[in-house]
Amino acid sequence: MVPFPIPHDAADLVGFRFTRSTLSCAVATDIGHLSEVWLSAVDGVQALVIEANHDVAMVESGKYPVHLKRRILSRKGHLCNEDCAQALIRLRRTGVQAAILAHLSAENNLPELAYSTVCGLLEEEGIHVGEDIAVTVARRDGISDMVFLEERSLQA
Repeated sequence: MVPFPIPHDAADLVGFRFTRSTLSCAVATDIGHLSEVWLSAVDGVQALVIEANHDVAMVESGKYPVHLKRRILSRKGHLCNEDCAQALIRLRRTGVQAAILAHLSAENNLPELAYSTVCGLLEEEGIHVGEDIAVTVARRDGISDMVFLEERSLQA
């Protein structure tokens, strides 16, 4: 297990990369923005639990007070659906095969919206969901779908 820094407004927040033999996965939530530091830390993982916290329009039109909206939308706040997709577009090129969208806001996102936004942007870039990458949404009320990783062959 290797921790890596995450840009958020909490002190010393980290994500984690797990590796065993040729298998690797990572967890990255509470992300304020796309940064080279955390993106490089998860390059090449086979599976990634990644934040798709909010839909920007839902935050802007929602009932949260202005100071909380600013915090969520800031570079030290939370990752929106579109930025999650941009991260996955980049990371797919490094070998990411499965993404679990996580840490969805109950007030500012919907599982269907997060999924359709992320998948739509992946497809626009020629990344075929279900073929090139598996995408699922973590459930907050039960057990989420399983992701199975296969050992990669080591090349001589």
